[in-house]
Amino acid sequence: GRGVGEKTLLMQYRMPPALLEHPSAYFYDGLVTSANTTTAEEVPPPSGFPWPSSEPLAFVHVGSDNEIAHNFGGRSNPVEADVVVNIVSDLLAAGDVDAHRIAVISPYSKQVRLVRARL
Repeated sequence: GRGVGEKTLLMQYRMPPALLEHPSAYFYDGLVTSANTTTAEEVPPPSGFPWPSSEPLAFVHVGSDNEIAHNFGGRSNPVEADVVVNIVSDLLAAGDVDAHRIAVISPYSKQVRLVRARL
């Protein structure tokens, strides 16, 4: 069969441009742009985390070989969950951002459950 044709998202509306730059460059050949014109200079990242730049984006190394494959499918990483919980707690304690403005994203439902349980 012919299947469904491919269509690439070209404009996104949900995240600041600084957060879009990485996935657009590495996964979409730079094709996706942001409808949001707010820049990092206008809204600095919240305090409570040692951001590597003026953008609210950081990749945090948590080590390796910490992932657990669960019976009946799914994966989780307790070390990563602890790091995420500490970062979220520090951001909230600093007071620049409310809890409803923080998103933690994971492709694994078991990891999502683990982080939720620890928060």
